[in-house]
Amino acid sequence: MASAISINTISKNSGTIVQLLDPLGLATYTTTERDALTSVAGDCIYNSTITKGQFFDGTNWSNLWVN
Repeated sequence: MASAISINTISKNSGTIVQLLDPLGLATYTTTERDALTSVAGDCIYNSTITKGQFFDGTNWSNLWVN
């Protein structure tokens, strides 16, 4: 039997703080590809057309950060 391998680690420190110890890799789409998705509120992507992370609120896509 093969042994388990931990790729990403999530830990809960205290209270409601949750920490992801490895980089979070978002799915990458162009704006055209993003617009063709069937998205639901809470979806997050990396938009390679505008080079920003985005989230979907159920109606609109918004940028996760400004650069």
